[in-house]
Amino acid sequence: MDQQRFSIPDIDAKINHFQSINAGIVTTIVTTLLSLSIGLIAYATNIVVTSAKPLVGASKCWMIASLVTLLLAALSGIVTLFTRMEDYRRTIDSLAIAKAVERTFVSQENATEALAKISSVADRINLATNILLYALVILFLTGAGCLAVSVLITNGSKLS
Repeated sequence: MDQQRFSIPDIDAKINHFQSINAGIVTTIVTTLLSLSIGLIAYATNIVVTSAKPLVGASKCWMIASLVTLLLAALSGIVTLFTRMEDYRRTIDSLAIAKAVERTFVSQENATEALAKISSVADRINLATNILLYALVILFLTGAGCLAVSVLITNGSKLS
């Protein structure tokens, strides 16, 4: 095999490239699910406000469950966006420290300590972001499902 084909700078560039793609995809997923959650909240609210008669029984319970889970999904999406911004800030901080070391503004020992602190905070932020992302997906799907059940209970007789 050709050694040039697998050189370290190429691998580093590819890693950075795919990390950038991953970051973009995660942001797109979060904003899409956040938008859909807010849209379904509006739809559910419209059903409640414009219904000819009050929702009762199982339909009411499913509607309340959908509104609660969709609101939690929206909250999860908003918090996820903020944790992603904090993650980007930590990345910028670590790059600034690396640049300062390169220009000999900061000693290697001080940089190592600072990078360890940033890395510790970044690890916690990344864990929070991952948990929030999965919570967002689960809450959105649960809320959409509850809303669908409520609508089917209320309007199921119109399907036949």
